[in-house]
Amino acid sequence: MWWPGFIIGLYTQWWVRTRKPRWYMKYNYLTSAALDGGSSIIYFILNFAVFGASGNAVSFPTWWGNPDPTVLSVGE
Repeated sequence: MWWPGFIIGLYTQWWVRTRKPRWYMKYNYLTSAALDGGSSIIYFILNFAVFGASGNAVSFPTWWGNPDPTVLSVGE
């Protein structure tokens, strides 16, 4: 499931590096740090607020974007 993001990341890094080398040299580390920081923050929030690392897990509500797996089986 992570392949599309990997391919898009490789393509955009190649495109920016070949088409905008000055911008790439100046902002690549900043962009990388922002993406890493955002990933760490959402991981922390999901672990403690949703997945139950603090002791009690919160189940996701059932709605049109998150169907009940007992009623609608997407994998079949």
